Amino acid sequence: MNRLWFFSITTAVVFIFTCTFVACRDENKKQLNLEDYLQPLDVGRNPKYDKLINDDDGKLCSRNCTKYPESRICYYQLVAEQYHAMGPACKNCPFFRDDCFSPQCVIADGIERTILVFNRLLPGPEFHICFGDRVIVDLENKMPAREVTIHWHGQLQKKSPWEDGVPYVTQCPIPSNSKFRYDFLADTSGTHFYHSHESLQLFDGLSGPFVVHTSAKTDPVSSLYDYDLFSHTIQIRDWFHEIIDVRYPGYNKNTTYTALQPVSYLINGMGSYSDTASRQHTNTPLAEFVVKRGNKYRFRIITDTSTTCSLQFAIEDHAMLLIAADGYPVKPQVVRSLFLSSVDIYDVVVTADKFPRPYWIRVQGYGPGCSPAVQQAILRYEGTGTSLPLTPNTAELFNAIRGPPQLNNGREPCHFNDDNLCSDEIHSIYPANERLLETPDESYIFSADSYAYSLDELFGEGTYHRFYLPEGGKEVSPLLGGVYEDTINKISNMVPPFPLLFDAENPAINQMKCTKECINIKHCECLYLIKLGLNNVIEMVFIDKLSVPPIIEMNHPFHIHGHHWSVMKVGSQAELLLGEAFKVNTSNKYPLARDSVAIPSAGFVVVRFIADNPGFWLLHCHFTAHNDNGMQFVIQVGEPKDFPELPEDWPKCGDYLPPVY
Repeated sequence: MNRLWFFSITTAVVFIFTCTFVACRDENKKQLNLEDYLQPLDVGRNPKYDKLINDDDGKLCSRNCTKYPESRICYYQLVAEQYHAMGPACKNCPFFRDDCFSPQCVIADGIERTILVFNRLLPGPEFHICFGDRVIVDLENKMPAREVTIHWHGQLQKKSPWEDGVPYVTQCPIPSNSKFRYDFLADTSGTHFYHSHESLQLFDGLSGPFVVHTSAKTDPVSSLYDYDLFSHTIQIRDWFHEIIDVRYPGYNKNTTYTALQPVSYLINGMGSYSDTASRQHTNTPLAEFVVKRGNKYRFRIITDTSTTCSLQFAIEDHAMLLIAADGYPVKPQVVRSLFLSSVDIYDVVVTADKFPRPYWIRVQGYGPGCSPAVQQAILRYEGTGTSLPLTPNTAELFNAIRGPPQLNNGREPCHFNDDNLCSDEIHSIYPANERLLETPDESYIFSADSYAYSLDELFGEGTYHRFYLPEGGKEVSPLLGGVYEDTINKISNMVPPFPLLFDAENPAINQMKCTKECINIKHCECLYLIKLGLNNVIEMVFIDKLSVPPIIEMNHPFHIHGHHWSVMKVGSQAELLLGEAFKVNTSNKYPLARDSVAIPSAGFVVVRFIADNPGFWLLHCHFTAHNDNGMQFVIQVGEPKDFPELPEDWPKCGDYLPPVY
């Protein structure tokens, strides 16, 4: 199928349904009884839904999209809550294994701590729906003294930019003890996820899978596997043993809580933990994924991490056939392991052709100070009982398979290296729009860095700059500093106190916007707003100036809202010094399409996209602390007259400073 044709049809479908469901309010229409469309919250967790995939009651949204392709209304009720891992709901877990699966028990890695979750589930309820479905979500915020929003990561929100879930860009944050309704069309197929976009909450658990399935007829890789089971979605998150508030902005002398590097990982909210030094050892259940010998299975892998650590993922004795990135299908490529940065999303096919027994799935942190964090799960062949694998679960597992390359190993060269693939060596199934291969209409260079404050500058009377201590527990030197604010082009972004989308012509925006004297000249805290011409071809070069390999290795993952881009080039520090960042190979007509991309440590990435979705959209580093600390900017696509008609009853917020007489 021609990609341009595919997306034109997509746009038409989205326009029709969005007008019907969201923007075009008709008071004469009969109000829906949403309870009739309420969806279960245990899809993906309860294997019965895998078996019901071809059985349908006409209302279940988690269905076979080939057999039941018609659009449906999918209603969900989410409750955000401050909760407890290994709390009283877990009873006598892990001593009585069944107690670990008690209702509302969140085991994490077996260490008790405070968490933030949706519906007392970690990860949150899984959304498995079909392309074109209408998604309605009522979110109740029951977290005391915390605001929240939900970003539907990967959904383009064509014709509904107000549903993107970014505080002060598309909506006001949702206050504690209040409810908010999201209502949008699933307009982007593939594997995605949803998460809080408020402050540092992603560290503590507010996220879940969001998978938009299509029919086999429109999925170009469907012939490569036999089964696409809801229960084969894998969500990986990095993990601490205390709520992130304890570690941020960081300790000066207290060495109990050091840098923002994970102590553990979770796979589908589960795992175990072992630390010889502290003598902490847990025996909580591991996540398991069941296969039957002789079949090929699609696995959807979501990297829901917040820290600067990359991680490595592999399945013992099983190679993986890479078939999609960020939901966009790619030309199949066999790999032996995946190096994953925050929000990397890959779909792979695993062939169950080994001797029937349990096999390890291993996750391990990668980068300075990251490798002690590990986690494991089990790939279990049917009929092999409940025992653990008997083989050693060590880092040697990552290289046990010889032949296939690894994907995105930031410490290894990729071009002309058969053992390592970079993102620009993976090719989309569909050809890129021909305009992306021509001279772009607008070009920008963005340098990811940080600003080091002196103590006098930071703590002067009447100053209140954002900051954090990335190396917690190391006393800050008055001379050398060590207290930072993250920047792009020397700017730390500050959003206004109202949603830009709904107040685009507010004079306060011009007062907050960065001046020309700020960009790449001096450190500024201001609104970094870039206007892009509607339907222009945009080229962006992202450069990592913060990393100093091998001491500091970042691999900043940049994510764009409301659009996806084509990865034109990925390069190392050496290639950057040789000026290769500005030599784009336009002979590749199938560049990788995705909505996030990691910059190699001290290297660069070149992306291009067509700015065809009017509105205000955030573009940011997805390391949660970096995003919260200013490594972001806002793009305005088109003028307000180009924006879709905005809802009139949208909640408002802002400063309250009445005149005093």
